[in-house]
Amino acid sequence: MTNLMVYLKCDRNVEVGTEDVFLSDLGALRCADTVAAAKLKALKVHHFGKEDPDRCVISCLRLVELMEGVCPNISVQVVGGPDVLVERIQVEERRGPVQWFKCALVCLVISFVGSSLFYILGTGVVIYAYFRMFSRNISRRSMENQEYLKQEMKIRSFFIGKKKAWAQRKEFHIYKCPKCGQKLRVPRGKGRIAVHCRKCGNEFIKKS
Repeated sequence: MTNLMVYLKCDRNVEVGTEDVFLSDLGALRCADTVAAAKLKALKVHHFGKEDPDRCVISCLRLVELMEGVCPNISVQVVGGPDVLVERIQVEERRGPVQWFKCALVCLVISFVGSSLFYILGTGVVIYAYFRMFSRNISRRSMENQEYLKQEMKIRSFFIGKKKAWAQRKEFHIYKCPKCGQKLRVPRGKGRIAVHCRKCGNEFIKKS
């Protein structure tokens, strides 16, 4: 009897939010037999105990052994690296009432607006937010959160820089280098001075 071919592609790093780790959490699996594919995806490959560390390395050879134990008539082709680093992250569990309260508050505010367009848009935003909140794709949501934090940090850095410049306006002048655009801080009350740019080496005259 010809063995059934199964292709397994595991990610190098995986984050999970539960104690049990299933094969479907580790990557992608392709198989012509849908019943066998569903059975393999539901295969539990690791369990994080309460005293266990939050990280573990799972060998793809170990995954192949477990898969062949469930479906003996398969041939597994592994695509990618030999190991998978699995990390368990702490997920807030008691946030349901707070989120429901926020949802009710948003709907209440939208209802007072009285516009059907705003109501439809607001309802769509709430549904999308709950879809993301209850998503089981923890690694994808974590990547999106990191990207959001990166963009947020850019905006925060911009306003922090403006705040520092405003606080130092009585003691310093802020000039831009006419050659490279680098911002340079010059103390006030020194008269006409030569300002040297540390980035490009350009020198120009300014009144302090």
